[in-house]
Parts: sequence; C-alpha cells; structure tokens
Amino acid sequence: MSPYRIVSGEIGYFHREHGLTGREAFTLSAARDGSRTARAMCEMYDVALLRDVTYTVDAAWHPRHAFVQLMLEGRSAGAGWFGFEPDAIAFEGVDAAGERHSARVPAEPAPAVFAPHPLILDGWQSAVFDPAGPSRQKYHSATCSLEPDGGSAPFPVFTTKVMEFVRRETIEVEAGRFDCGRFRIHPHRKDWAPLEMWITGEDRILCRMDWAVLDSSYRLLKLCDAGSRDP
Repeated sequence: MSPYRIVSGEIGYFHREHGLTGREAFTLSAARDGSRTARAMCEMYDVALLRDVTYTVDAAWHPRHAFVQLMLEGRSAGAGWFGFEPDAIAFEGVDAAGERHSARVPAEPAPAVFAPHPLILDGWQSAVFDPAGPSRQKYHSATCSLEPDGGSAPFPVFTTKVMEFVRRETIEVEAGRFDCGRFRIHPHRKDWAPLEMWITGEDRILCRMDWAVLDSSYRLLKLCDAGSRDP
C-alpha cells in the first residue's frame, strides 16, 4: 500500500466589480494513517497580502498543528506556529514588528476546527457536520485572525459558528464539473452574511465559495490528482 496520496490545485478570487483579485495555490497530502496536510499560498493582489499556511489534521479531521506566515506590502506581517492540545492551543510566533510571543491559550471546549483563512481549508470545516444530525449545527472554531481577510498577525482566537447543510448540487467551475455538498457557514458576527460553499470528494475540496461581506466569489481553477506515492 502506498504511504500517501497527493492532490494539488488552484483557486481564483473574483470580486464582483474588479474581477480577479487573487489566487491560492494548494497541495494536499493524505497519509496512510488517515491524517491530511494542506499547504497553501494565498496571494491577494488588491491588498498586497501574501499568506503561507501549512495545516495538519488527524484521521477524524481534528486540528493537530499549523504554521501561518504573512507578508503585507512586501514586509513581514507576523508568523506563528499553533499546536493543538486537549484543553489549550500552544503558540509560538512573532508579530509584525518582529517581537516574539509565546503562549498557551486555554480552549474549553476544544475547537472542532481551525480556520487559518486559505479557502481550501474553509472547505475542510464541512467535516464538522454530522449527517445524522439536524440541518443546522453549532460548532466551536479557532482561527489565527478575526479579520475577514485574515490580515492581522497570527494569534489563537476562538469563535462559535453554525454549519448548515443545504443540499447536493452539481456545479461547473473553471476546473470542471463536480458533484458537491452545498453548505452554509453562519459566522460569529451577526452582521456578516453567511458563506455559501460547494464541497466535493473525500478530501473536501472547495469548488466554490460566495461571500457577500467581501463581495466576492472564489472558484476552483484547476485540480490535479497526482495519485499515490510508493516508497
């Protein structure tokens, strides 16, 4: 049996008036033990923000560890490593000024998901939804930034959201035609519109997201399954 499988792709960020305003290149690796790691580089041309993220979940999609690094207008805007413990998040990082921060932030209850802002990882949030439960389910989430674009220096913060399953749909985007589950995330802020997401496959690939708060749509531009790797 091959020890891991690799999938890669790209997501485009499209503003309703300004067109393409950014891109996200991602690679996913699924290991034999069921864990998954995502690596994403997010470029936001309109705000000159570059985000690099590496994030690992276990076989049950629970957060294990993550690294987030930001560059804003060509300068470092902070970086941080997050380690998820049963009752806390361990953090080591630097802020935009380069000052080091070390913390162990209590987390009770433990967050069901971590949302470090790449679109591909927003799709992973759908793993929290229990198909046997009601159509709307509350869950606890950790994130590295409460800004809509995730542009503040990384540090653990917590929110409570609601995940809603809408229905199964087949949609077409630049990368092709996909059978998807349509989900709706109701954010922690009541003045924010829900995020509409279309998710496909065992790796929970985000094919499309629409969010009125940023007046934008995010669509899968390409997807490549590199297959399994043998030792």
